[in-house]
Amino acid sequence: MGERARAVIDVGAGYGELTAWALKQRSVERVCAFDPKAERWSVFRENMELNGFAQDARLSAECDFFPGPSSAWVSSLPEPVLVKIDVDGGEMKLLQDLRGVLQRKKFDLLIETHSEELDLGCRTLLEECGYQVRIIPQAWWRRWIPERRPVGFNRWLCADHLR
Repeated sequence: MGERARAVIDVGAGYGELTAWALKQRSVERVCAFDPKAERWSVFRENMELNGFAQDARLSAECDFFPGPSSAWVSSLPEPVLVKIDVDGGEMKLLQDLRGVLQRKKFDLLIETHSEELDLGCRTLLEECGYQVRIIPQAWWRRWIPERRPVGFNRWLCADHLR
């Protein structure tokens, strides 16, 4: 999935683990990282520095992600684009805002959902936009080391555009 990406959008970048991985890929020409939690940016920048990406011209990092009418920059990214969305409940709104771009552009998506309703809504919207959606099974080791975050529902989806 991601190894063929030419651009990566990391929404909910956290400390930059996926961003650093993306910048290590030779095929990736552009990486856009977004996270609204200001307390994470110092660790994010430190991680980019430790990995040699602090001055990488391919990287743009912002505090927040506002698609909708200002999403023209998304349309300009080289395809295929890997998009990771980890926004703790706002995933459906984000996909709705990107719906037009999702239908026109070749995206590979990795999405964390946080309720059964959001999970179903995301899967339905993506399928309507021409994506094949798969549920990523929980790691085998979760049988012995359970998820400790205080969330009632947590699942990852993978979606590939069918064209």
